Amino acid sequence: MNFNLKRVLKILVISASIWSFLIGCWLWITPLTNSGSHFSDKSNFSVVPLLIPIIISLIAMWSIFKPKLLVLTSATLLFLIFWILSTFSIGLFYTPALILLVLALIIAIVEKWLSNRLALK
Repeated sequence: MNFNLKRVLKILVISASIWSFLIGCWLWITPLTNSGSHFSDKSNFSVVPLLIPIIISLIAMWSIFKPKLLVLTSATLLFLIFWILSTFSIGLFYTPALILLVLALIIAIVEKWLSNRLALK
């Protein structure tokens, strides 16, 4: 069971990273209004708001391959903060990635708890 949880954990975090990347690309190239203006035309910070969730999800993905629960927790909380701050603009597009990261964090905590519990027996 421990092996299956690790596999599910990796799938969830990799899926969150892929989703963040694809949504970032989609937001960058898709016109935002009927007038044809793009995100690059409207954003004062260029591509940075689109890179933040990608970088955070890549940090979460790194934490899965180097089992670091604290880093995964921090990355998930940073992603949540980004999502809350950007909810009224681009944040809602990243909701599936946030859900995947939260599920991955829950599974990582359960997996850590199970491995500690089995070690005590």
